[in-house]
Amino acid sequence: MRALIIEGDRQIADVLCLHLKNELGFETNFRPSLKEALELLDEDSSYELVVVRKVIGGTKTEDGEEAARGLCTFLYDKNIKTSILVLGDFEFVGIPLATLPDHFKLNEFVRATTKLLNLTRQQISEMKLP
Repeated sequence: MRALIIEGDRQIADVLCLHLKNELGFETNFRPSLKEALELLDEDSSYELVVVRKVIGGTKTEDGEEAARGLCTFLYDKNIKTSILVLGDFEFVGIPLATLPDHFKLNEFVRATTKLLNLTRQQISEMKLP
């Protein structure tokens, strides 16, 4: 299975990618911005999972990029079917998705992923095989 991580913080993205690979046997790809992720998805939409931060970037005085909303709008408009896991409180009508709070434990991330994709223990064991 393949996953795309859209996350502005490279260290967090690396941890998520590593966890998906080691715990669930995923092949992962990373993009630090919504623009780069949409360019990739426009060329290759064959990802079973897309993990996206609700807002990428921003400071106390500036708003960040509404990455989750932009991603969902893009997928809806292009009729691309994939599972979406949003990091942060978020809702979008028309696309099924799962959310985790901004701050979460890695075991919660793995649990949310397996639940979202309806993965059984047997499927996970098979995916982790070389």
